[in-house]
Amino acid sequence: MNLSNKLPTTLDKRGGRVDFLGEPIIVLAISVLLAIYTLMPKVNKHEVIEHLENSLKMAGVILLVTGAGSALGAVLHESGTM
Repeated sequence: MNLSNKLPTTLDKRGGRVDFLGEPIIVLAISVLLAIYTLMPKVNKHEVIEHLENSLKMAGVILLVTGAGSALGAVLHESGTM
């Protein structure tokens, strides 16, 4: 898998790449890390992991149902029934 076409091409004044900070997945990852460290600063590591596991279980079900619906919609669209 070639990721070179996914890398940002715009350079800032210092010559470093900064466009990647605007990519949705990067912004979401940064916001999750900030939320963990700012909203739960005095909670021990095991409790944080437990909360994250529970939330990922719920989000996983939502993503699964959404993905299945999208796949079904694509199949119906390609078959001409929609």
